[in-house]
Amino acid sequence: MSVKKGLIVLGVFMMLVTGCGEEKKASDVRVKPTDDAQRDKKVEYCDDVLVSEDEKIIYNIYAQKLGVYDEKKNSWQSIHKNENEFAYKTIGENDMFTVGNSNYNYFAVMQREKDGLHKKMEIPRKDSAMPLGEYEGEYYFLYNVDDLSEKLERKIVKWNQEDNQFVDILKLEDKLVASGVIVKDKIYYAEYQTKLDSYQLYEYNIKKKSNKIVREDLPTDYLYNLDESLIWNDGKGNIYSFRGQLYSLGKQESEVDYNSEYGLFFQTYADKSKVLVCDVWDAKSGEKKKTVEQFIGYDIEDDELKLYCNYGVEKIGLK
Repeated sequence: MSVKKGLIVLGVFMMLVTGCGEEKKASDVRVKPTDDAQRDKKVEYCDDVLVSEDEKIIYNIYAQKLGVYDEKKNSWQSIHKNENEFAYKTIGENDMFTVGNSNYNYFAVMQREKDGLHKKMEIPRKDSAMPLGEYEGEYYFLYNVDDLSEKLERKIVKWNQEDNQFVDILKLEDKLVASGVIVKDKIYYAEYQTKLDSYQLYEYNIKKKSNKIVREDLPTDYLYNLDESLIWNDGKGNIYSFRGQLYSLGKQESEVDYNSEYGLFFQTYADKSKVLVCDVWDAKSGEKKKTVEQFIGYDIEDDELKLYCNYGVEKIGLK
């Protein structure tokens, strides 16, 4: 999620998760609520969602929403009760999410399991959080304190599952940070520099509890973990590492999702006929593996990639 496209108007940032290039509609922008009573009637926390054997919880990459895909009917139905409710996923993973309303928050930590989607924790109503990833069995989040007010305070936290509480790890104060990724024992995150229109890349060492700048001129904050090394997307579909450009994904105007376990990019975009297309790329070689139309989302099970579309499910063996 880019800060330039993800920052919230009126002092709060807009949540875009993995996309690049595509400008968001006005409904994505947070607006400070003026009537608490009205908000409480319209908005509530996300609930558990259980599925049958023929159903799967699938994340719609382009819409940034979770839903239930019925494999018998080849249909996908959003679980969200409100138009401005979105799901924010861990970059590179497909099971840990936060779900909240882009206008009123009400964020919750949600985890996808075989029998459905389960709420693990409700975040205080005025706060919000986005998952960063997992290290040694513990989940880390980018946390925003009271971001419905004009106050701007961010920090990186760790989820203590035994106490079901967040533990502060690193204070970011008012830094313009909207996403990050865990690589080995390090958290990489990028701070947007408004005057320079570029990003400073930080490396936080979880073991040593040390923080440092490792690059000054990053064009975006689309960061990924490839084989325990950091790579990034320049916002135009070009993939880079610290060694330089690796390859290009081709399309500039697109939303990009990523799976770190199998090293796959999922690049979604609308074609000339406004049909939603997904190109699946091998992140190691830069080779395009598959193109499907009417794309919704994906799942990986038993080394098999399943691409969920409006007409059915395309399957690709990964080993």
